[in-house]
Amino acid sequence: MRRSRRIPRPLLVLLLVTLVAGLAWTYAVPALQGADESAHFGYVQKIADAGEIPWRHSETGLLQAAYPPSVSTEQWTAWLWAGLEPLRGNVAARPLWTREDERIWRAVDDRTVGHDQKIDAIGNNAWLNPPLYYLTAAVPYKIAGGTLFDRLYAMRVYGVLLLMATVALTWLLAGEVFGRRRELQTVATAAVALQPVLLDVTTRVTPDALLVPLCAGALYLMAVIAQRGPGWRQVLALVAVVVAAGFTQGRALGLVAPAVFAMGVGWWRWRRGATATADGASPPSGSRLAAAAGGASSPSGSRLAAAAGGASPPSGSRLAAAAGGASPPRGSRLAAAAGWAVAVVVVLVVVAVYATRLRFGELTGFWSYLWQFYLPKLPGMSAPVGPEWGAQQVYLDRFFGTFVQFEVGFPRDLLNLVRDLIWVGLVLLAVAAWRRRRLLAGHAAAVLVLLVAAALVILSLHAAAFRSLLVNPADPVITGRYLLMLVPLYGVAIAGAASALPGRIRAAGTGALLAGLVLLQLSAFGIVVARFYA
Repeated sequence: MRRSRRIPRPLLVLLLVTLVAGLAWTYAVPALQGADESAHFGYVQKIADAGEIPWRHSETGLLQAAYPPSVSTEQWTAWLWAGLEPLRGNVAARPLWTREDERIWRAVDDRTVGHDQKIDAIGNNAWLNPPLYYLTAAVPYKIAGGTLFDRLYAMRVYGVLLLMATVALTWLLAGEVFGRRRELQTVATAAVALQPVLLDVTTRVTPDALLVPLCAGALYLMAVIAQRGPGWRQVLALVAVVVAAGFTQGRALGLVAPAVFAMGVGWWRWRRGATATADGASPPSGSRLAAAAGGASSPSGSRLAAAAGGASPPSGSRLAAAAGGASPPRGSRLAAAAGWAVAVVVVLVVVAVYATRLRFGELTGFWSYLWQFYLPKLPGMSAPVGPEWGAQQVYLDRFFGTFVQFEVGFPRDLLNLVRDLIWVGLVLLAVAAWRRRRLLAGHAAAVLVLLVAAALVILSLHAAAFRSLLVNPADPVITGRYLLMLVPLYGVAIAGAASALPGRIRAAGTGALLAGLVLLQLSAFGIVVARFYA
């Protein structure tokens, strides 16, 4: 029976909501007011108008983005005569938006800006970024043509389309984790579509707009490979997505180790399934691992359908289910555990050596910094390098509640409420994992790979932050928008927590959750509108 190719109605609704919300954020915020948006616009302008890729591997010759020669004369003219630069960091300033304001800027722009004034930027730190996003953003830039504002808002709309791709990929990832349970897919996808910082970041000219959907695609492919086996199409797609993410933003290098781990898990499960079939054991019904191993057609009622309908998976351990037969001998399990332990130690050592810039005397400093980022200082620990900056600032304040170059944000009382709800959600998630452990066993490989991916990506962000702090202790580097690489997992976690609610109150609880997400989104948008127009 052929599966329907139509877009599920809940997903279609959420895509429309994303489109409307994304366009609202796109046009509500004045031009060049996103984080480093001037620098990113200048990078695209250099590619589109000068025909060269300004990617550099050294800061030599680059200027700070706030210094006018770092951008083109055209952009500097807009800074001055369109009143954009006085807005930056000045919450009391308001944009110039009358017809007379526009006439004055346009007269100066027409008189002073030609082709040479679009390509004369000296450059800024954004030119250290890999070029893939800027190459793709040059397409809407060239299509739009017209004034600087026409081209900039065309690139912002491109970001909205990329945001919709992130939402769609979250739906697919939730389906891989939960099966075809529409209510959980809807909750996970809605949580992402309504995440206010995600809307604020991705509706600007920024490489994060492309990085986020590429990371979402990588997470989905990791889950597919781990759960269903390493088909060559999926492996090639994962490699291509991870490489593309690496050529979009350096932070994406944290995806390499999780991708290798996912392929290793998928291969290991396929190999065990093939071995079990060769030994005469029956592979689990409906699995692609069984089909790959034995070639026999699968009976109706796949594991995905069992997950959707609530049926229990076959009895036995996860490893036995993956292999399709009896549990492995104790000796082989110990050997496998030892192998994984060695791999973990190797990864931690490599990360620590990278973080300390090969300064082995700083190894204890890195682990002390990492510990104190999340937990209280232990006796004998030295103060961590850098300012006071920890989990609350990154995971709460910056991931949920600060907008427009950190100029405005939610009040502390609201953030404290969000923090309390996060703890409640984590408890519910643990309860759901325990109550549905048998059902979860059917998706254990995907869940394991996603957890490892989250841990390794976050660890790589800390390593890069500590490496930077050794050079500039004033800048904590790691911030909430960096976690948007993992935003689909945020949605999946919320849906998992909602599944712990008892059946009688689940509908009401889910409705209240969605209403709260909508209110959070509207509140954020209202704060941003008030910042510029109240």
